[in-house]
Amino acid sequence: MKKGKKIIGTGLILILTANIGLPISYGATQPETACQEEKGLMETAYQMNSWKNATTKDQRAYKASFEEMQNAFHNYVGCMFDFAEKKVLKSDVDWMSPEQACLTSQEIKNIIEASEPKQMMTPILQAHSDYRTHLKKLATEFGGKGTMTDESGKESGGLHALRLKAEEYGRLERQLNLEIESSLLAIDLMFASLKELRLAFVMHVHFQCTLQYLDKYRRALEDLRKVIQPLPDKLKDASIS
Repeated sequence: MKKGKKIIGTGLILILTANIGLPISYGATQPETACQEEKGLMETAYQMNSWKNATTKDQRAYKASFEEMQNAFHNYVGCMFDFAEKKVLKSDVDWMSPEQACLTSQEIKNIIEASEPKQMMTPILQAHSDYRTHLKKLATEFGGKGTMTDESGKESGGLHALRLKAEEYGRLERQLNLEIESSLLAIDLMFASLKELRLAFVMHVHFQCTLQYLDKYRRALEDLRKVIQPLPDKLKDASIS
């Protein structure tokens, strides 16, 4: 985990820390607009979760709600990165085809701008801030209202129940902190992967284009050879004729 923390971009951490719990004002970006359904599911998981609807607010209800929030958040963030990747990999131009290898500078610029990571930075930071807030709120509610039940669903009582709850709460705190750190690390790695993909796209287009020009050059040499090859036979004794 120590190595993992070092990988996380310092700038990303500073931006996130500065905005924890604060609303961020911005216009909806293309990736966010494309992922409105996933965003809605994430907000629903925060507001209408298993914990609030549970008849018995025990460790099982906590776990179910935690997993709902976790899945919804990661699906939303993943959707935005998928959107950016598809802008490169499934653009209007089939850049894997040699016939369409040579793109103009403007065509390349349009594809790169459509997958610009800056479009996702603000909404993802806001989403992570909200995610962190709701996870902490869930843990606090379990610490206050939560109970411990056995496998049959019967609530434990007495000092034994208090000890079990203290142990469980400590474990949940560690789980919460690990999830917050690992989700931030995952975001950082996704941004790094997108950066590499965009760079690889530009390099691939130029490489494909170079191959296309080299192939044209090869064919031109073949045509020139067909013209030059018969000349020696036609120029016998050229030095004295």
